[in-house]
Amino acid sequence: MDFLAPPLRTPEGKPVANMYVHAAVVTVLASTAYSMFFNQQYLLGPFLIGIVIPEGPPLGSSLEVKYDALTMNVLTPISIAFSTMRCDVMKIIYEFDDITYNIFLTVFTGVLKMVSSMLPCLYYRIPLKEAISAGLLFVGFMLLYHCRSHCFLYKT
Repeated sequence: MDFLAPPLRTPEGKPVANMYVHAAVVTVLASTAYSMFFNQQYLLGPFLIGIVIPEGPPLGSSLEVKYDALTMNVLTPISIAFSTMRCDVMKIIYEFDDITYNIFLTVFTGVLKMVSSMLPCLYYRIPLKEAISAGLLFVGFMLLYHCRSHCFLYKT
């Protein structure tokens, strides 16, 4: 990420220049367009850029200060509202047998993935608490990916 916020140009303890914050946001938007151009899920590009951008000062904290209020107060409620408006409650009631089968498969897969991610940690004698944390982190990413994939598939 040196091309976004070179360490030499940001003095110690000073906030990063707005140009670098805006460059990071434009990079995320461009990665969305790039992902869609190559027929990938539109979340793939911003997800990879989000992994690359370092957390904490100077760039990560500047992005958080600038966009936290917008994200938490505007974009997240809109996303939740649109997701719940597409929900058909009567379909859930009438097709509960199919849903319970899918819930069972999701829970079973999650448990297997958690155990399979904990076993290498326990093999290398990592403490149980940290192995459970790694397993939950992996399962959390899996559930988030599945939820977003279903939303993406049902939109198109």
